[in-house]
Amino acid sequence: MVTNEVTRDWAWHYGAWKWEISRATGASEALLHVHVGLALFVLSALLFRRKLDSPLPLVIVIVFALLNEAIDVYDETGPLDFEPLVDIANTVFWPFVLFVIARRKVLARRAKKR
Repeated sequence: MVTNEVTRDWAWHYGAWKWEISRATGASEALLHVHVGLALFVLSALLFRRKLDSPLPLVIVIVFALLNEAIDVYDETGPLDFEPLVDIANTVFWPFVLFVIARRKVLARRAKKR
């Protein structure tokens, strides 16, 4: 099927592009997940003019992490173990922490007003 070949070819090129970034920067894939997650969180908040306590930037990071891992799983030929879960955790962890901190501050301000 042509569509399947195109999709697999695109997934392979996407994986090769990620590998090239890792090789060029000297950063491990785990570190790249952390940086991309943080950058995507902050940039999506800026782009959509949302504060970090808004769920939208966090949802964008989560959707990106899931799509990225779906592409990786689709392109993989060997056993995966827990690698996709670790990659998702690396991508989402710090944006989630920043979101929780921002939400706590908002909730604390609301509680003081009452």
